Amino acid sequence: MELRQIQYFLETARCLNFTQAASNLFVSQSTLSEQINKLEQDLKCQLFERNGKKIRLTEEGEFMRSRCEQIVKYMADTIDGLQDIRNGLRGKIKIGALPTIALSWLPPFIVDFLKEFPGIQCSIKELGSSKIEESIKNYEIDLGITTLPSKETSFLTSVLYVEKLVLIIPEHHRFASLPKHSLDFKDFKDEPFIIYEKGFQLREIILNGFFKAGYQPNIVMEVERTESIKYLVESGYGVALVPETCITNRQPGYPNYFLLRSPLIRTVGLLTRQHDLEFLAINTLIARLLQFDYSVLTRSIEV
Repeated sequence: MELRQIQYFLETARCLNFTQAASNLFVSQSTLSEQINKLEQDLKCQLFERNGKKIRLTEEGEFMRSRCEQIVKYMADTIDGLQDIRNGLRGKIKIGALPTIALSWLPPFIVDFLKEFPGIQCSIKELGSSKIEESIKNYEIDLGITTLPSKETSFLTSVLYVEKLVLIIPEHHRFASLPKHSLDFKDFKDEPFIIYEKGFQLREIILNGFFKAGYQPNIVMEVERTESIKYLVESGYGVALVPETCITNRQPGYPNYFLLRSPLIRTVGLLTRQHDLEFLAINTLIARLLQFDYSVLTRSIEV
């Protein structure tokens, strides 16, 4: 199987039309058909079902497309790695991060990083914990910043920091006048509770806290983004638990917060594939992330 055949197959699988695929590849339709037929013969399987001019992928074809996309991505990463060696520090890094991170400290961190290394390009995707693991496995992102431990044991992991979850309440709530460190799970047993949607490990941490306290929360809303949770709490819809790094630099009208006497803990860390450490750009970003002083993220919280 040649790289050219892989490219021909992927373009045909994308178009599901030999004429269009051949045009996009700047080859004749007969050449394309010949290469696809040869690929099927070499693999001893049928990749496409043909019905006149219409074609569709077989089950083997779907499997082949998934694997070939990974091969092409790996080849692109290899070329980037060679460019790093020849030309200095260059490359593209795709980062997947939890919304609580992608909307707080990560963007300014990346801005400073890119000022230091202008040859590197970075992109950030907001993803839940399970989606981050899936995206790394499928080569859709290079690096994940998520809650640890990971359910996927084949990834390399590094701890960045540990933070507490804090209870946030509406401005005129009955708890508002209490000391900041005076509440625990039993105190908000009957409160309407807003929680993260399924797919976020933060949700599992919170539900486990309620389980240990011996009761189920009164969940009134499931939300994906912390900003939406904060808005609902501020509007008086309920109370919620959010990471402490999400409540620094608070604006007027922001919900009141409490650090629990028996706090829930979230460990935030990195996930990456083993072979990605061969790339200088990724290694440099990981080094900077590990060196960063994360205590600055929570210094403004009053206890």
